[in-house]
Amino acid sequence: MCADKSILEAQDGEPIYTPKEIYVVTDVQTFSSAFHTAYMLWKMGAKVVGVTSGQAPNTFMEVTRFKLPNTGLECSASNSLQSCFPTDHPMAKAFTPDIQLSYDDYRQFDFSKDAELLFIEKLNYNENRKK
Repeated sequence: MCADKSILEAQDGEPIYTPKEIYVVTDVQTFSSAFHTAYMLWKMGAKVVGVTSGQAPNTFMEVTRFKLPNTGLECSASNSLQSCFPTDHPMAKAFTPDIQLSYDDYRQFDFSKDAELLFIEKLNYNENRKK
């Protein structure tokens, strides 16, 4: 999407941004659309960094809410199944990052809320120094 269509036409189908590597950060609070974005970017070749997401790749999704007529009890039931992997795949129950940060990794960055980003920054710095 672009506000000025001529900008896209001038690209003549060529990509606008072609980074060497794309990193996606996940943690225990990665659910719903954040999970889907991380999963789709991973499928396209991005590296996932952090800890296992809170949402399983194969899980029941979306709910239909209803109220029981006699008791008034409010309920919900899943109405769809998300299946990212075959059921016997190692990642069917847990979306494990390509690069899992350890306790020591978090400690190295003083348990900063940005530890994953600092880790990626250090990783890229070290890779660029090797060149």
